[in-house]
Amino acid sequence: MLFRLLLMILPLIVEASELPNLNYPNAKPGKLKYQVYNKLDLHTKSGYVSHYGKTWSQKFTFDAELKDHKSKLKDFFIKAFNINKNDFNKKFATFQKNEGRYYLKINSYARSYDYVLMLENSYPNVIHLPTEQPYKMEKKHFDIPQNILIPDVEGFAIRRANYVNYNEVTWYYKHNGNTKHIHKGRHWKIDFAKTLKDSNSYRYILAHDYKTKIKSLGAVILEDKDESFIFKFNNTYGKFNSYENTFSLEIVEEEVFVQSLILTPDAIKTELDKSGKITLEGIFFDFDKATLKPQSHKAILPAVTLLQRYNDLELSVHGYTDSKGDDGYNLNLSHNRAKAVMEAIIAEGIKSSRLSYKGHGEDDPVANNETEEGRAQNRRVELHKERGGNKSSIITIDFIKPIKDSIVTAKRSYKDQQLTTYYSKPYSKTKETKTFKGDLEVLSYDIIKNGKRDKEFSRKAIIKNYANILELYNAKILGLYGDNLSFEIPDRGDGKKIYGKIEAYEGSYNIRFLIQE
Repeated sequence: MLFRLLLMILPLIVEASELPNLNYPNAKPGKLKYQVYNKLDLHTKSGYVSHYGKTWSQKFTFDAELKDHKSKLKDFFIKAFNINKNDFNKKFATFQKNEGRYYLKINSYARSYDYVLMLENSYPNVIHLPTEQPYKMEKKHFDIPQNILIPDVEGFAIRRANYVNYNEVTWYYKHNGNTKHIHKGRHWKIDFAKTLKDSNSYRYILAHDYKTKIKSLGAVILEDKDESFIFKFNNTYGKFNSYENTFSLEIVEEEVFVQSLILTPDAIKTELDKSGKITLEGIFFDFDKATLKPQSHKAILPAVTLLQRYNDLELSVHGYTDSKGDDGYNLNLSHNRAKAVMEAIIAEGIKSSRLSYKGHGEDDPVANNETEEGRAQNRRVELHKERGGNKSSIITIDFIKPIKDSIVTAKRSYKDQQLTTYYSKPYSKTKETKTFKGDLEVLSYDIIKNGKRDKEFSRKAIIKNYANILELYNAKILGLYGDNLSFEIPDRGDGKKIYGKIEAYEGSYNIRFLIQE
């Protein structure tokens, strides 16, 4: 790779050594600078026009003021490059040589002058997409998931990287009549640094090469500021910024937030008291199996919370199928599916003695088995009330179910404390803070993955999870402030009001419960 880059730079050095003598008599030359690929803006009648290619630049100074310097320097450069006077504008010239098209920009002053010479050419190929190779790290290793848009770059390595499985970022760019855009989903934020020891600027090489590569994959550029741009690729949005020796890449792979509640415990309880049974919506199985799909958890959770709140309630789980297939097979399948749902509820901490299950096969259809829509309705799981449900439990701080894979790291109680609660739209009509007094309880959690705190579980994901979970406990969300979520439980079960707060961090969070005096 280094050999390839040297081959890329070497022709430039040769060409630089073959430049004509641009040292006006009695002028003192500064350092000659050259770049493999750079940008030159030239002012024309229609405005500034950008050109790209190899550049040479240098500054010269005089001990005394040079009279008629502008015309003399212009004639000097015309002779040096053997070009026509008509090739010159006021401050720049455009001319053709065997190597290609050149642009020459001159700035002259009373006791100095400088120039920029550009040979128009294309950028070097340094970016490779897609790559299945392990990402090159500068010093520290960063454990980030693969993404087709993260490039392998010759002479560069990842200096910093951060990934979370859910985040919400706000970017400002003009698109579809809007300037403010909020993107939600899996979020990568990566900084690359140059590992080569050369003086070349990679600002425009990186930007133009990466832009071309992602467009070849099918990406669309939404806003283009040359060395920085925003793009869209399928359901992914990206932001790219390049500098002299570094560049940054931010990627948001948009996805719908995975947790949403199907029924609240109160809705289930009301229907159970009225009809004695209720269909548990949102239960999904693998095809022709009794294996619950992961998305079924959001339907299981309200049933778990109901059983927690009413600790004398006993339920039975009933499974049903459509009429397609053998009767005996369907009966056995419904039996196993009802059992799977019951076991999922027990796995959340409910005593097995409070639950039972039964399969009915294709009996008791609720819709027409001759249509696909009807068969889908008949494939269902119901909860039946057996007994109890009159004794409600008190909602305590550890009664609110933590996020999966959380462990308690601290539990504290304080008498006569205060809790500041944030009110904000759309939860409250006005934006304000209020302070309440009472007994305060605090629970701290870490979300664990592979034996350590899961920093991929972002603050936004924690808040999103609890915004839904709180609904199960008759909690009213009052407001959001930063990564803090304030809520109120009007009656915890004994007539006392609770003001609470969720404080989210990367892979950890605190729950604060203030029992109002």
